[in-house]
Amino acid sequence: MTKRITLEVSDEVYAQLEELKRRRGGTMTDVFRRAIGTEAFLDEQVKEGSKVLLEDPNGKFRQIVWK
Repeated sequence: MTKRITLEVSDEVYAQLEELKRRRGGTMTDVFRRAIGTEAFLDEQVKEGSKVLLEDPNGKFRQIVWK
């Protein structure tokens, strides 16, 4: 079963969503599904004690603080 939702976003957020859709392909629904899946995965990993690290092109790491 699926549910339909409606949300209001600012022009800036909408532009970001459109850009993600353009870069990744698919539909706006796909963008939301990926975003929610990523959020859920990272949230669970942090809850279990993992750290989220981002490596830049020079090989330096930054920790992403996930709240």
